[in-house]
Amino acid sequence: MTGAASDIRERILSRLSEEPGHFVSGESLSREMAMTRAAVWKHMQALQRAGWPLECVTRKGYRIPVGRALPYSAAGIRIALRMEESGRNGRNPGGSRNLGGSRLDRQEIDWRITVVDQTDSTSSRLKEMAQAGAPEGVALFAEEQCGGRGRMGRSWSSRHGAGIWMSVLLRPEMAPDQVQSITLAVSVAVVEALREFISETLSSPNPHRAEILAGSIGIKWPNDVLWNGKKICGILTELAAEPDRLSHVVVGIGVNVTHMEEDFPPELRTTAASLRLMLSAEPSQDRNSQAEPLPDRNSQAEPLPDRNRVAALLLKHLSAVILEHRHEGMPGILQRWRDASVTLGRGIRVLDPVNPWDAIAVDIGGDGRLLVERPDGSRTFLLSGEISINTYAG
Repeated sequence: MTGAASDIRERILSRLSEEPGHFVSGESLSREMAMTRAAVWKHMQALQRAGWPLECVTRKGYRIPVGRALPYSAAGIRIALRMEESGRNGRNPGGSRNLGGSRLDRQEIDWRITVVDQTDSTSSRLKEMAQAGAPEGVALFAEEQCGGRGRMGRSWSSRHGAGIWMSVLLRPEMAPDQVQSITLAVSVAVVEALREFISETLSSPNPHRAEILAGSIGIKWPNDVLWNGKKICGILTELAAEPDRLSHVVVGIGVNVTHMEEDFPPELRTTAASLRLMLSAEPSQDRNSQAEPLPDRNSQAEPLPDRNRVAALLLKHLSAVILEHRHEGMPGILQRWRDASVTLGRGIRVLDPVNPWDAIAVDIGGDGRLLVERPDGSRTFLLSGEISINTYAG
């Protein structure tokens, strides 16, 4: 498909996604796209061949029906986001506050969503766009990253079509030394989004199981989201700043969605998890205990988690928490971070490359520093670094 044809089809999908389930007349599309109605019809046929469940009704026009599976795409994410904002199945858009308390009834960030098939790193591309003057709210998703990055310069495995590999551009008015508070806020938003996805996906057949599994997702300091002691999501915050103010912040988020265990590289199979594996697990009441796959469930045969919806929930909760961070500060966010933490109150080992040492994780500050207590009773703050959990009992 040529670049021009791809652009036209993206414009058509964007127009149809403005009002999911409502018809747009062929005459309107013809006029807006500056082409004949026959040309519009040819593009519609091409989109149908690409997997879009478009409907065409004489004298009504074209529409994207509600409730059908859509290809993972910018239009698919936008439709899912509009459905979430308007209230899925009639539910109050702010109805998930019990999962975290963020203010979901107000939307401030106008997300400009793009999905590409492949890139080296969504964060690298977004930093280039930021330097060129891109506005806040650009959200770049990729089906695959060839050079995805994690903390400490590590590579991030970004299997094609298996996860949410995304970065968002923010332009907060704050001092550079406060940027870690954004990482705390984003980690809370991610946990709340994944909890909502798990809760809504499983609530109908078994609300108790849904509640336990949703509650088992937690935050490991400084920026990992875990389930069952395994990483389900990583967050990387990068910034550009002048001496007294931030120019921009790029937040990279990687969520493992459809992976089975064999889809991970061998070295990650004991430390990584996915939403798909989580949905097929028998829950435990303890967030930190092991959960085993359900023996009577065939996760291979179950529908794959809808990545459009996962991406939409991430954007929805990011908007809510970023809004809260700007207008209300950190108190509520910090409390929800503490509630979701799998680090606080636990024995940890600080993985200093020269001299590792043990401590107890005591508390978190609004600047992202972790307060720890050494075996001799002295306390200190960690600003960054790597830790392992539960190696020291105090």
